[in-house]
Amino acid sequence: AYPQYRTRLPIRIDDRTTLVDLSYRGHVFRLRHLVETDNKAAAITVLTERARKATVAKACADEDMRATMKRGPIYEYQYLDRQSPLVGSFDIRNADCDG
Repeated sequence: AYPQYRTRLPIRIDDRTTLVDLSYRGHVFRLRHLVETDNKAAAITVLTERARKATVAKACADEDMRATMKRGPIYEYQYLDRQSPLVGSFDIRNADCDG
């Protein structure tokens, strides 16, 4: 299913966030998001603990993602803006779904 998603990129997530790239290396699925804003501080709010918790909840509720994480891989969410190579990132692994 992974290559199927790549053909659908970019995927608009919300009014300022777009999934622009998917990659897999070793045991890491990397999801790169472009955050559209002129305000870097606003872009960083995407990475707040609240946003991470919401993303964890969605990932853990997704049967396919949860089954993948149970086998060991992790999901790395990266956020970029047009001026910065990386605004921030966080990982989600199976243990995040247990607590």
